[in-house]
Amino acid sequence: MAAHITAAWAGGPRYDPDLLPEERTNPSHGIWLCQNCAKLIDNDIVRFGIELLLKWKYTQLAPGVHRSTKSADGSVATEAVRPNGNNLEEEEIKKKTENA
Repeated sequence: MAAHITAAWAGGPRYDPDLLPEERTNPSHGIWLCQNCAKLIDNDIVRFGIELLLKWKYTQLAPGVHRSTKSADGSVATEAVRPNGNNLEEEEIKKKTENA
């Protein structure tokens, strides 16, 4: 599904009041994600900021690539992964600890 890098409306996740209305709705201002990942990034705007989303888009992370695993109790966990199979969350945590 297409997701906005910054919200299309005031009060939405990562809203940028400096964007013109036509910039907010332009397809170049979007990123392709699965529905689960789109919800995750909109629920945690600190962890998934504008810079990170732009980085994903322009480094060809292949948004929407994810790996799902089913646990013994039947619940399903989804994690975002890079095309090389590395867990995206683990990479981001490693970068933050290395730069601290």
